[in-house]
Formats: sequence, structure tokens, C-alpha cells
Amino acid sequence: MQYYGNAEQYRLRLQQLQQLEDEGLNDYLLRQFKLLLLFEGGFMEQIIEPARAYVAEMEHRGMLMNYFDVRMRSLCAQNALGLPFPMVMQEWEKMFAEIPESHIIRLDGQLSFLAIITAFFNNRAAEGAALLDRVFPGRPSTFPMMLLTALMADAPFPAASHQFFQDPLFASDAMTALASFVMNNQTELRDQARQAVKEINTEPIYSVKVVLHYLTAIELLWYAERKNLGLEGKPQLQEKVDAVLEWMVAQRLHGWARPLLERYRPVLAKPAARAWGQRIAEVEQALAPIPELQQALPPQQVADHHAGGHYRGTARGGGPANQRRALPNFAWADGGGPDAAAAAWARRVLADCRRRRR
Repeated sequence: MQYYGNAEQYRLRLQQLQQLEDEGLNDYLLRQFKLLLLFEGGFMEQIIEPARAYVAEMEHRGMLMNYFDVRMRSLCAQNALGLPFPMVMQEWEKMFAEIPESHIIRLDGQLSFLAIITAFFNNRAAEGAALLDRVFPGRPSTFPMMLLTALMADAPFPAASHQFFQDPLFASDAMTALASFVMNNQTELRDQARQAVKEINTEPIYSVKVVLHYLTAIELLWYAERKNLGLEGKPQLQEKVDAVLEWMVAQRLHGWARPLLERYRPVLAKPAARAWGQRIAEVEQALAPIPELQQALPPQQVADHHAGGHYRGTARGGGPANQRRALPNFAWADGGGPDAAAAAWARRVLADCRRRRR
């Protein structure tokens, strides 16, 4: 139920989970799936309150895998809504220190992934990687994550670049051609890489994972521009930066949009950068502090930071900014493949739920 391969499947999963919830099914695993999907779709405002209740329940039950996963996602969501990255890192360190030794090997991969992508979105890749190296020194990682870390932290490229082709998140002929050329600067690959620039990232952004794909292309193109590798990809670079900022502003994730705007300001024309700054400022002004978010922070830190007036998370006042955005509503799939399998599974769960209610 938590797996999807495109925007249609993603929306379908959310719709199925919502129908199960409407039928009265309150299974803890389904609630975790929903929080996971909301996070990946950038619906951060809809995560905070249910995540807090879920974390408390999982802690009471002693279900530590679920507890730490959702607690981590909640912190990352709060950061997307404006909680400053240094404070988030402090909360991460405290949380990581609480993980029992027996659970580290089962959690370090997922928690590290959430931490490093949040660091990417804050333009703090080096700091995020340093924290993870310290607390999870043997953590698993993938080549795309190591490559993006190196690009955003201005560090040497990782070795074993052939692993790039094995990662399904970034596996495409265009991305492979672009990465191979940029990393190796092989003249004979330039024409192939130029063609790849035109073909890469044709999918609209609908999730955090797709944003990561875009960021990888952006960083590779920007590296090529800075090193004068002759890709002639500046128009596509600007288009991709615009697409990422557009999605983040639409989802009201100003805590991520602002740092990325500052990182990519040199890429954009000055009028475009000013316009993005104004749009992000409008989101910041439309949102007010969320009391729920303060629960995770030491009281004095919250008071000190709110004196500066930057940590904002939910709409205040009237008008569209104060309306809770509805989840996408798509019909269930009738054809074959993973959509039909998920739909059939959901129908079986619904039928079982209805039998028990009788």
C-alpha cells in the first residue's frame, strides 16, 4: 500500500487509505502508511497532529520501529514548515541517542535517509553528513545519495560510480549519461550528455522523491556550468530550479524553499529570484506558529526563537491561506498491475472490517 511508481499510483494509494479510514479501520500500520504518504507528497501540515498522537501511542505500546520512524518524519515535516535546521539537528541527536543498540541496524538506514534529504533541502548537506557520520558511522547509503551529498557539500565525488545505474530512484538513460559525463568529463560523452539534458526530469513533481531526482539533475548541471564543461544546459537548469521552488511553494514548505532559493540564486535571473523571494515571503506571512510544533522543543528555545518571528506553520486570518488543503481524490484502478493488487487488498480489508462490525 505504501509503494507507488508514479503520480497516479501515489494519489490512488492516498485515496484507498482514506476510504479505509472512512470505513472505521484504525489499524496502526495503515495510519503509519498514511503518514508516510502524506510526508512524501509534501502535505506536512496534515502530518503534525496525527503524528504526535501516533508517536505517543507507539511509545506506550513499545513499538519502537514505528515510534522512531514517525517521530523522525514529524521533525522533518516541522522543519519544512519553518523549524530551524539547527534545532532539528539537536532533536535528532537526542532521538538517536535513545535508540536501543538492538534497533540501530534496523533503523539507521531509514533515519539517515530522512536526515540527509532534509539537510539537502536546507542547503546543509555537509552538516547533515557530519552528524550522520558521527552517530551512525556504519550506516547504509546509496550511490545517488552519496553523489548528491558530494555535489551539495562541494566534496569529492564518491567512488564506484557504476552503482548509480543500480538505483531505481535515479535509473534512467538520461540521468546515467549526464552523471557519467559530469563525473568523468569525457569529451566523447558530451553530445550524449547534451541530449540527456533535454530528456531528463520530464515527470512533474508530485513527491519528495521526485524532488530528489530534480535536485540531482540541478546539481549536475550547475557543476557542469561552473566547470565550463560545455553542456549548454543553463536554460534547463533554471527550469528545474523553478519547478522545485514551485512545488515547495505550492505545498507551503517555506522552510525548505527559502534555503534552496538562496543556494540557487546565482542560477536565476535577478527578477526571477526576487519574484521567488516575494512568493516565499507571502507563504511565511500567511502562516502562524503551530502550538503542536512547540511540544518537541525545550520551552526556552521555543520562546527565544519565536521572539524572532520566523517559525511558522499553519494559516492565520481569513481567505484561502486558512483553508485546509484537501487530499487528492482519484478513482480506484480497475486494470491489472500493482494498482489492481492494492485495490483488491484494500477491498478485502474493508470487507473484513465490515464483517467484524456486524
